[in-house]
Amino acid sequence: MKTSSHLVAVNNTLLGTVNLLVLALPGGWRLADRGAAPEIDGRMLHEGVAWATAGQAEYALVPGERRVLRLEMRIGPRLPPVPRGLSQEAAGEIAAGGHQAGWV
Repeated sequence: MKTSSHLVAVNNTLLGTVNLLVLALPGGWRLADRGAAPEIDGRMLHEGVAWATAGQAEYALVPGERRVLRLEMRIGPRLPPVPRGLSQEAAGEIAAGGHQAGWV
């Protein structure tokens, strides 16, 4: 399956441009705004590029013409617990860019 990389970044008047992550999407998928502005609560510079260390954002993943999936990102120093009502099997951990990450 062919994928393309998408840099997900936020432009903030006070902080400038802050990168959230680089996301690989399958061919034909789009990433779209959901209208809510991302919140950046912390950032760090790595080789002159600002990356978020704390914050949250919501986007829409559009895999085709009739479906829209919700992508919610929470960036912080530790993985949050699995939300109530979901089984442990509905969540997992992965390495993302050398960092520990979780998905639900």
